[in-house]
Amino acid sequence: MHSVNTPITNQFSLMSQFDDVCHQLLADDNRDYLQRPISHWARQGDRRLPYALLRHTVGEVVETPFADLCSTPGIGPKKIASLLVLLQRAITDGLPKTPIVVSEAAKVASKDHFDADTVSESTWEDWRATVRSRGLEGQMLGQLTPSLRDLPTVIWGATLGEYLDYTLDDLRELKTHGQKRIQTVLEIFYIVHSIFYCTLGEVLNCEHNWY
Repeated sequence: MHSVNTPITNQFSLMSQFDDVCHQLLADDNRDYLQRPISHWARQGDRRLPYALLRHTVGEVVETPFADLCSTPGIGPKKIASLLVLLQRAITDGLPKTPIVVSEAAKVASKDHFDADTVSESTWEDWRATVRSRGLEGQMLGQLTPSLRDLPTVIWGATLGEYLDYTLDDLRELKTHGQKRIQTVLEIFYIVHSIFYCTLGEVLNCEHNWY
């Protein structure tokens, strides 16, 4: 009896998953995300990112034959697996979201779990969009932070609107904002967004998933 060739088996598994993800992405009536680059769904803490493909749009990737992706220099099985994670996040972004009111207990609980490194550009864009759509640009950080002890006094009076034009990269390059300050700013935006929107899965599981 011949043993199963593991690399080949893994390759077929990845190809099958890729075909399934592409089918889901192309079947969605709302295809705006097809024009966004793959990097839109990358998070700072991600490992083995497919850097050679990050600048390509979702549409370009899903229209590329799996064999061609695998033959791209620097793209091996682990990078393909990472690519599938990013594409799955694009699908997740398209899931319906249900307006809810987050309890004070939930806001406090978020403090124990929030990790700024798991926030993607897509997620950050959603949070900023919520602030704009709700007209909250003038709200001050000091009024919204879970604890003033974690917010430097110099930005207590800073408003949400001051951050709306920054990408995550822009935010992290601000000379006046270190990791701790960025962590607090992102958490405040998360809390504001959560007051109005939460995925159905989060409602049922009472958990916070960072997309």
